[in-house]
Order: sequence, then structure tokens, then C-alpha cells
Amino acid sequence: MKKLFTAFFKFLIMVNLVCLVLLLRVSPASGLPKNLKISSLEVNKNKVFSLDSTNESPVVLQRPANQTLMLNTSFYFAAGAFTDSNSSGQLTYTASRTDGTALPTWLKFNRRHLSFRGIAPATAITVNVRITATDPHQATASTTFRVRVQPAEPVEITGELRKWHKITFTFAGPLTSELDSINPFLDYRLNVIFKKGTRQVIVPGYYTADGKSSGTGANYGNKWRAHFTPDETGEWTYQVSFRTGSELAISTFAYQGQPVSFDNLSGSFTVENSDKTGRDFRAQGRLQYTGKHYLQFAESKKYFLKGGAGSPENFLAYRDFDNTYSQKSTADYTKTYAAHIRDWKPGDPVWRGNKGKGIIGAINYLASKGMNSVYFLTLNVNGDGQDVWPWISPTEKLRYDVSKLAQWETVFSHMDELGLMLHVITQEQENDQLLDGGNLKTQRKLYYRELIARFGHHLGITWNLGEENTNTNQQRKAFSYYLRFLDPYKSPIDVHSFPEAKNSVFTPLLGYKNMEGASLQIAKIAEAHQQTQNWVNQSANSGRNWVVTLDEIGPSYRGVLPDSQDYAHDLVRKQALWGHLMAGGGGVEWYFGYRYAHSDLTAEDWRSRKHLWELTNNALWFFNQYLPFWDMKSADTLTTATTDYCLAAANNVYAIYLPTGGTTDLNVGSSFGNYQVHWFNPRTRKELQKGSVLQIQGTGWQSIGVPPQNDGQDWVCLVTQTPVDFSRNETGTTNATLTQSPANSFSLAVYPNPVQDYLTIQTNATQNSPLEITLLDVTGKQILNQTALPTLNKPTLLNIRSLMPGVYFLRVKQGAAFLNQKIVKY
Repeated sequence: MKKLFTAFFKFLIMVNLVCLVLLLRVSPASGLPKNLKISSLEVNKNKVFSLDSTNESPVVLQRPANQTLMLNTSFYFAAGAFTDSNSSGQLTYTASRTDGTALPTWLKFNRRHLSFRGIAPATAITVNVRITATDPHQATASTTFRVRVQPAEPVEITGELRKWHKITFTFAGPLTSELDSINPFLDYRLNVIFKKGTRQVIVPGYYTADGKSSGTGANYGNKWRAHFTPDETGEWTYQVSFRTGSELAISTFAYQGQPVSFDNLSGSFTVENSDKTGRDFRAQGRLQYTGKHYLQFAESKKYFLKGGAGSPENFLAYRDFDNTYSQKSTADYTKTYAAHIRDWKPGDPVWRGNKGKGIIGAINYLASKGMNSVYFLTLNVNGDGQDVWPWISPTEKLRYDVSKLAQWETVFSHMDELGLMLHVITQEQENDQLLDGGNLKTQRKLYYRELIARFGHHLGITWNLGEENTNTNQQRKAFSYYLRFLDPYKSPIDVHSFPEAKNSVFTPLLGYKNMEGASLQIAKIAEAHQQTQNWVNQSANSGRNWVVTLDEIGPSYRGVLPDSQDYAHDLVRKQALWGHLMAGGGGVEWYFGYRYAHSDLTAEDWRSRKHLWELTNNALWFFNQYLPFWDMKSADTLTTATTDYCLAAANNVYAIYLPTGGTTDLNVGSSFGNYQVHWFNPRTRKELQKGSVLQIQGTGWQSIGVPPQNDGQDWVCLVTQTPVDFSRNETGTTNATLTQSPANSFSLAVYPNPVQDYLTIQTNATQNSPLEITLLDVTGKQILNQTALPTLNKPTLLNIRSLMPGVYFLRVKQGAAFLNQKIVKY
């Protein structure tokens, strides 16, 4: 038995030796497959060889993008990515032309970082490159791409070259994609520096794929873009800074990173005056903070009172936007705005055929009702709707959806043309810790930069730090500081709070230089007047007046009901709308309660509150038509009634809101004055009417009388001081006869009224003596004075374009005859 075992053991040794010889004869150098591995160990001083498991070859994880470089410009780009399941990342890389020859010397390959850098040559050339990854067992994988060097393409400048118009600069640069290993949003930084004289405006730019992704849905391409809205006519110059580096987009250092592609490109262009009219923001200019409790248009100098929609908060959860869907398994609040497709008009924007008609029609409708503002979220991933985000997915926070954001821009541009302000709520409460744990780090900095670069050029925009915000005061200050630093146009910033958190949120921000407003949420509607007064006064006392707006009224389940359930909106109209405005508030946006149809999440038909918009427009019309509200203050103590509201420019103009009609006494001060008394119906918006008292003369406490119908409903009394000898206080075109003697009378027309730029004064006869034309402000101070020789059928134009919006009094005098007329400048 022992001999048999010994013989069998020797046989096994011989078989192993034969196998070993075979293995050694077929060595890797002479043809052993590279995915086989030989390993050995020593047993009792004898070598034992074995075959290990199969070695997997490397795999191309991401193919390098083709690159287009400009002549004589520096460049840097990544060369794709490889992976290998066996080598623990220990791959070595080589690069050559695809024909095996060496790369040109200017195309420098970094083996460690799998990237290329250098300075492109002075002549055009195309190089086809192969990159090979090799693992420790000599298994390989290769991929190829193209590097093209060409003359710089001229920048494409689109849009009307006019003041207050969006002018778009599109550049051809590195070919990349939303998913490239060098993140086009984070690892490149485009800034365009615009100059005129000594002024310099630095505008951040962004990656835009193929430059037309709104219609194509593209997520790759070589187009980079910046928008500029000039505020001056004449010649402007531009110079481009385009650099790359790790997380360079969030760096504030101008020369960090490496210049690349079209960096340092420069040129000039000439801007003409705007030719737009009416409520189009391109006629009015940029809405800006000027130190008062109201925003002001930079061009028309008109002050702004907002009135608009605060719901749906997920306004941008629109199914026609790319990559927009609900994350919720229990509900889907995304929208079609089907009820507003009929409000879309031929010539209005669409994308991808007929997409966009619903949301464009919706904003058309809102503007047609006289509204001028929309409140909406740009981020609610973890919130109530979970259907609005700017990224390629709800969980990806550093890569942005280029086509979706281009479609948002289409809507926002249309809103500019319609005169609708964007109230951009940058985060819902449930999301205020989502980015960087609530801090200002990479994710949040990039988020703010992308918002500013893509949308900051809009003329009417307010940046809100967050709905019901729970960040710390230090964080809020850091956020607003960074937004202000990035924003070339310095648009106003505000913040929204829980009703019970107003003191803790707003008080530490009072007087802070990078905060312009408080966005109020009121739990009890009866508190709207007092709360508005409180924050208007506290901000004034801090030395920095805030624009205090009313953006949500409670209780949250109710808000503002549909017309079908509360047509009159009595409490909303009396306590919230007029209560807020008469306290010096900057305007309202209406929230829709969650227990009712067309709620804050489900609303798709703004006609559900048709009468609400009309009531709001009545109030805005009264303030804009009759009051220099920007110079008035809440002064409830000037009347004897205890339930009314009084807004006053002392000794000049008073507005008194009486929620149930009736009467009150008004203290007109110690200086003798002549005042006219008119009444306004806030429910119907008819022209001013006369009550029981037509005029007040004297000092101290005076009765204003009762309204035209003492019906127990709300009325507004307008009391205006009449400059000496003025007998007319109506607006509108005036046709009057000036009489000096029966034989020497003539007719005069004054129009338009209200007026924006030029007031026309026209007579039907030629007189020997000139017309003396005088314009006074509400205090009786002379603003303009000129004379004109009347000519038959040839009007005299009075240029009042440079005057601030407000109420003025015109006197046209010839000899002993005169006409007095109230003029409203807007």
C-alpha cells in the first residue's frame, strides 16, 4: 500500500511539472492572455504554481469630450475617466496621436491627473488623440477624442441694443456637458466686465450647452453666455474673463485659476434709448432700493406698490418645463395651467412646438387684471410640493439643468415685458438646511451664482432669502452679503418668517446694509395694519428704511378664499389690503389657504380670485393716481375715529380709510390751509366723488363730513390742500374757457392727464399777450415757470419728464384770466 501511494504521488508531481512547463512556455511575453495571472508559493523548498482568477481589463468610464481651442490661448481640460475592478485604481496612462506618433509639444499631458494643459499654437490644427489606461497586469483600455485649434469665433450679441433691454453675449468655448468630469458649472468661471467711462459692471456668466437648449433639450455643447441690461445710452466696452480650476466658480479672486479659451476677448457696442412704453419694465427701468419704504423705477422715477399672486408657491412646477415632476408618492401638484391656455396670444413665446402656452397665458391674465408681482419658489425639494429644483435631479446639488433653466428664463422675460416683478423665494423652510447644512459653502455659493448669472438681469426682481426662514442670523447675513457681492445690479433682498418668529428674524437685521425689506406673514388678519406699522417704524428708527410687504395672511388653512366662497373679500380688503397700504406698506401678494380649492399647492386657475385682483387693483390705482404715497406716513392719531386708518403728508395731503363709512374729524395742523374733500369707493373704483363737505378751511380739528352714500361700507376720504387761487382739482383732459372780458375769451385744452413726459397745452385762438405757465408741487412750491406765445392750432409742450412722479398743480394765465388744473405725473 505504501508503494502504491508513493507511485501515485510521483505521478502527480510529473503532471504538475508538465503543466508548469506548459505554463512557462506560454509566458505573457509570448502570448499568455493578459486576463490570466500566475502566482506561486514555496512548499518544503519546492515551488508550487497556480492560476488565479481572471483579471478584468480597465473600462472607459467617461469618454473625453472633443475640444475646440482658440489660437494663442491657454487651456486646461480633463481627459475623461477610467475604472478597473482589479487594480484598486492603480492605472497608468499614456497619450499619443491615434496613429501612434507623439503629441505636439504644446499639448501637455498630465499622467497623474489625466488632464491636458498648455497654450494653443498660432495656426489652426486638428489633433486626434488616443488615451490608454494600463493596469498592473498589462491589460489596457483606450479611447479617442479630437482637439481642434481655430481662430476665435466672434461673440454672438443678440437682443435689442437699447437701454433697459436684455443684451445677450454668447461665446464658443470648451465643448462639455452637464455631466463632464470637469464640472462646467463649478470648475469654470465666466465673468464679463462692461465699462462706460469710469463705470465698471461685472456680470457673471454661465454654461448654456448648445445655446438653444430651451428648444432642443440639449445637455452638451460649447456655448457660454452672459446677459447685460444697460442703464445708460452710448458706447459700452466689454472684456471677458474665462478661467478654469477646481471649484473656481465660487472663488472671489479675479486671477485664481487658469485662463482658457476665449478669455480676454473684448469689444464694444452702442446702446440707444428704450422705445418701449406703458407698464413694460423696459420703459420704466430697473426697480431699485433708494432709501425709502418703496422701491423706485430707475427710468421713470415712479415709485412701486406691488399687488399680485403669492400662490401657487410652486408656480414653477410646470409640466412643460424639462425634468419637472413630483417626487411625492401620495400627491402630484405639478401643473398645466390648462385654464389659461386661452389667455396665450399669437406672438407670445413657446418652446418645443406648443409647450409653454399654459404658464404664459397665466401671467398674461394676471397682468391684464392690473397685478404687477408673482411670488414663487425656486427650491422645494424637501418641502410641501417637492416639485421645483434647478438641478439635473432633486439630489444633485452641483450640476444644473440647462434646458429647464432656459425655459424658466423664457417665462421671466415675458414677465418683464408685462410689468410683473419676480419675487424669487430662494428656498422653502424645509430646505433651508439642505445646502451645506444651512451654511454658505460650495453648494449654496454655486446656487446663488447660477441664479444671479441666469436671472439677475431682470429689471423687476426681489431676492428672498427664504420662506419661513430658520437659518441663523449669521447665516442670513452671510447669504445676503454674498448675493449682493455677486449681483451686478444690486436688486433688493428681503426675507420671510413664521408669524411668531418676526422679532427673532427681523430685529437683528434692522439697519443691515444688505437687507432692504421684510416679507410679512400674519397669522391673524386683524394684525396686518399694526404689524406693518411696527416694522416700517422700526426700520426707520434703525436708519435704513425697509420695504415692508404683506406676503401671507393667516390662518394658513384659509388665506384668501376663492371668489366662489367669499366674493366680497370684506375682511381681506379692509384689514389686510387697505390696512397694510395705509400703514406705509410696500404692497401685497395673496396666499391661498390649503383647505380650499385652488390652494397654495394646487392652484392653476387665477380666475378663481378674479374679484380679488380687481379689488387689489382698485387700491393700487387710487394710490398711484392721487397720492404722493412715498412721502406720506401712517398717522392714525390725526383723526378722532378709532377704527379708521390715516396716511398723511402733513399740511398737504391726507387719505383716511373708514372701514364702515361714517365720519371723523381731521387735525390739519396749526397752519391755515384750504383743503378740498373728495371720496373714493374702494369696491368699484369710480372717479372721485363729492360728499357732504366739499372744502375745509382753517386749522386744527375739522370735520370731513360723510361719503356720498353712507351705506355702512368702506370709503376713502381724500383731503388735499389747494394752493392759493386754485379752483380745479380734477384729473383728465381739461377743456376750459379763459375769460378776461366778454369780447376776449378763448378755449384751452390741457392733456394728457395723468402724464409721463410732455404736457400739451393748446388754444384755439391767437392772443397778443403770452401765456404764463406755472407748475407747483403739493406744498405750493414753484417747480416750473415759462411763457409762450399762443399760436392757433399749434400746441405748447411742457416738458415734465425729469420731475418725480406725484401730484402737481398747473396754472395757465393770460392777463387777468387763468386756469388751475391738478396734474398727476407718473
